[in-house]
Amino acid sequence: MKAGRLQAAAVLSAAALCGVVLAAATPPRQEAVQVGQRPIEHRIAVALKLIQVYVTDRKGNAVTDLGRDDFALLDNGEPKALTEFERHVLPPSPGSAAGPPAAAAAERPARSELPRKFLLFFDFGFNNDRGIRKAREAALRFLDSGLRPDDEVGLISYSQTRGLSFNEFLTVEHAKVRQAVEDLGVKPIAGRAEDFEQEYWRRAGETIQGPTDVPEHNAEHPSSWVNPTLDWRRQESKSFAQNYLRKLTALAKALRYVPGRKNIIFFSTGIASSIIYGNSEGTPFGEKAGVGYKFDPGDHVLKTLNEELLHELATSSCSVYSFDTREAAKVPTLFDYDNETFNARNRDIFNTYGPQQNTNLTYKDEPVTGLYSLTKLAKDTGGQYFSNINQYGHNLESLQTMTGTYYVLGYPIAEVWDGEFHQIKVSVTRPGCDVRAQAGYYNPRPFSEISPLERQLQLIDLALSDNPVFQTPLSSGLQVFPGTDADRSTQLLMRLPVETIDRLSPGRSEIVTFVFDPRDAIVELRRTEEDLSRFREKPVFYSSRLALGPGTYKCRIVVRSLETGAAAAATATAYLPGRPARTEELKLLTPLLLTQPGGAVYLEARSKLSATGGATTGTSRSPYPFDAGNFTPLFGPIPAGRPSIRAVLPCFVSGVLIEDITIRAALIDGATGARTNLPILPLEHRAEGDVVYFPLVLETGDLRPGTYVLYFYAEAAEAHALSFVSAPLKVR
Repeated sequence: MKAGRLQAAAVLSAAALCGVVLAAATPPRQEAVQVGQRPIEHRIAVALKLIQVYVTDRKGNAVTDLGRDDFALLDNGEPKALTEFERHVLPPSPGSAAGPPAAAAAERPARSELPRKFLLFFDFGFNNDRGIRKAREAALRFLDSGLRPDDEVGLISYSQTRGLSFNEFLTVEHAKVRQAVEDLGVKPIAGRAEDFEQEYWRRAGETIQGPTDVPEHNAEHPSSWVNPTLDWRRQESKSFAQNYLRKLTALAKALRYVPGRKNIIFFSTGIASSIIYGNSEGTPFGEKAGVGYKFDPGDHVLKTLNEELLHELATSSCSVYSFDTREAAKVPTLFDYDNETFNARNRDIFNTYGPQQNTNLTYKDEPVTGLYSLTKLAKDTGGQYFSNINQYGHNLESLQTMTGTYYVLGYPIAEVWDGEFHQIKVSVTRPGCDVRAQAGYYNPRPFSEISPLERQLQLIDLALSDNPVFQTPLSSGLQVFPGTDADRSTQLLMRLPVETIDRLSPGRSEIVTFVFDPRDAIVELRRTEEDLSRFREKPVFYSSRLALGPGTYKCRIVVRSLETGAAAAATATAYLPGRPARTEELKLLTPLLLTQPGGAVYLEARSKLSATGGATTGTSRSPYPFDAGNFTPLFGPIPAGRPSIRAVLPCFVSGVLIEDITIRAALIDGATGARTNLPILPLEHRAEGDVVYFPLVLETGDLRPGTYVLYFYAEAAEAHALSFVSAPLKVR
């Protein structure tokens, strides 16, 4: 699985998809059930705004018995009438002795329109090996004991070399996220900015030996000297920090339109506060004694970027729970201080400042650590800072308590696509209650105005979810045809009906093919662009040929307008057997059912990340040869009463005379199990190498509406060979 994830990262990087890595698949979200009222039928993006609210008493205990009339809500200062209400009092984690009142627990909905959302964030850019390992232990503990069945959880990671990676998007299939966490390693860690910062300020306050020891030393201004190498590395750390803050800010903006509060469990050592806000070392009076002195007022650019990040997280309803992994590295050996003292230039007990050195340097001074940045990140977003990752068990229980009980308030809104921010203020009539709710929400914006990362996040949502958060994609059909050619390539065939082409027009559209293995690792990803508007009034079939080995795969194709963001998506499962051995004399392959009329357009991506290979009304890009002027591949149901069905049946043969092959067909009623043998009118076959294509006309008679399974049999009596294959058939 790890190899599949790395392959996905490489492909997405080549596609220039904003540096965001897509790593796994996610299942559909659960539908909602309203508590004590009618079900919530509207999606948030349409006409209903849902707000998550946490209420505690003065002692910090959750208040669990409030009703809808106890709440008041202002949207941009305007009172809103609450039309929807949910009370969530979640039961304790397994093994916990405490529990909510029975009456309150009974009112918790079995499923919610706005369940809890958790994003596990592994920061490889500002971290350490021990910290990552402890963070992985904590994340696995949380997934095993801290989640409820309807909780949605995702996994994001960041490294200086790969940028942001969406290892798993929000999903209720927690086992997939657990597997993704287990696959995380420590290799993405590239540099230890905290170590650079510590060494920089340590040297800034040490004894200055003079020009004979330090050629770059300025005797007139001893306080200005800092090791040039460390100074350069510090500037490099600042550049890393700038990119880091920009990426996280873009992520916060992209999460604006994910409904509900997003609880980010943030595993990091944090950015050293001295890089952002400055620091000082030594004393100005020490220069007379040859002792170093350094004062840094901070970095204006980093301050601005950090404040912007905090603002965007707060307004995007993201609460950060910082788990400081710095403590996990505090396991010094007996000789750590000796190594620091005698192995560093100008740092020994025989120089002027040597006896005054801080013996706690192994543990680092707080200004050169990420303590303040992590604390501020949690405080300004309504989360909490946890100082010691080694105590993750207790800290996770606190997190569960803080997020376990909440209310959902809903009210109708006018849908306006202007991107404006609405300030929300929620209060309760009961005295002595503290209310925590999201600061507000943003109106949606036109697709042409959103950022590249927002576009990428929406694509990930379309690719991984059967019920995406951002939009409901147009439905399309997708079929899988195992290859019959020499390289045994598998072909995916997607149908885009006329009405879908109209919705995707005008302008260019991107067509992205995703293939996942049984462990949801990406094994194939292809992206092409095409102006579909030139094919209006005709159905379009898009095919993608893939070199896949034997196995089971989940295939999904997303077509999205690059101008409007409107999208169509289709999913199919591919069951690919091994190649037939030469000793196998007869092997039927997946049949292609046909319908009228013909004249469709066929597109094909010739290679990864390339433009489509052109368009044709012939069959060169269809799976099998057939009369494209009069027929098209069948997707979806056929009308009841149709007397016949056409099909193309491919058959792999070896050492068998074609004239000796007999084809039979039968129809199984999915409701009754009744079997009906179908008369077949064979047409002129076509041989290409070891594969023979049999065009067939099946006389079905007067079929009733329902679901059927169509079976084909091929038998060579002289060779004592028999093979069969099936295809689903729906009649409406």
